[in-house]
Parts: sequence; C-alpha cells; structure tokens
Amino acid sequence: RNRIGQSGGECLASAFEQNNSLNVLIVRDNAISDNGAMAFAAILQKNRGLRELELSKNGITDISVKAFPLALIKNTSLRILNLAGNRIEDWGASELALGLEQ
Repeated sequence: RNRIGQSGGECLASAFEQNNSLNVLIVRDNAISDNGAMAFAAILQKNRGLRELELSKNGITDISVKAFPLALIKNTSLRILNLAGNRIEDWGASELALGLEQ
C-alpha cells in the first residue's frame, strides 16, 4: 500500500505502454481512483505482456469501468483483471461484462 494516488496511477500506467516483459502488476490499495483506472484501461489496449492486473481497493467507480470493455476486446494477453473492493455498482459490472462477452 503506497497511496500513489491518481497522478501516480497515470504515470505508472504510461510506463507500461511499451513494456511487454512484465507479466503481473499489483497496484492494490493505492488510491489511483478513476483517472488512474482509465489510464490503465487505455494502456491495456496496446500492452501485450501483462497477464494479470490487480487494481483492487483503489476507489474505482462505474465512471472508469466503462473504459475497460474496449481494452478487454483489444488485449489478447490479459487473463486476470482484479477490481474487487472498488465502488463498482451493477451498471458498471454490466458494462464490464460486455468486454468479457467479446
């Protein structure tokens, strides 16, 4: 738990845009919030190395979850996306499921 916050989450996500060698990234309980989550969703569209991304307990809401379906459609390497312990309601979970159906 480092509490890197939104801007730290955005910076960390951008570092993985071209890094395809890291397989697992755990960013649990770091308060990256919606801006950080959206940055990770954008990077997932390009990154082909991550197999597991742990974003639990980060204050993520339905606002940013809507960015993940496209990322999940475009990313063929990610196998585990952990969003447990966030503030995702039924609507956000439904939106996320759209990406999983593809």
